[in-house]
Amino acid sequence: MENFVSGILIANNPHAVYEGSVFDRYLVLQFDNGQTLFIFDPHCESEKLVAGERYQVIVEPLITKYLHYIERESELSTEEGEIDGKIRDLNWAPPEMSSGVYRAIDKRYLLESNQPFMLIETPYGTVIFSTSSVEEETKMNGEEFKIGAFLQWTKSRFDFVAALDPLA
Repeated sequence: MENFVSGILIANNPHAVYEGSVFDRYLVLQFDNGQTLFIFDPHCESEKLVAGERYQVIVEPLITKYLHYIERESELSTEEGEIDGKIRDLNWAPPEMSSGVYRAIDKRYLLESNQPFMLIETPYGTVIFSTSSVEEETKMNGEEFKIGAFLQWTKSRFDFVAALDPLA
């Protein structure tokens, strides 16, 4: 199993609430070094995750602009607010529901969309990117991407996709 983003869930709060209905949530995950990562859950799939427990989560950065494909590490920007990651897999497929690894999951996005994902190793852990989103943002064809190259983007929110069993 990949080394996805992992830490202690310190908050799992409703975000948009209207007439008692929760439309989305915000999670805060704390890493072992004390740093925190805010994660947006647009479909409330994380509702049953409990603060204080350790989780391994699959997240996807929301890319709004400025995603760059870079082949050499020496060409990465060192500007503050930039995040980069190394491409580890160009055609990752998530485990099936029957595998039993999921504690919570956005099935519509991860399993039912039938789209390929890239695995990107970042300082936070491994994150996923929809290959079609990367193609669109970089104006490149998926066949041009190489394992070991980098993606770099302006810091954006991370969207919740799934929580895995901590032992997965």
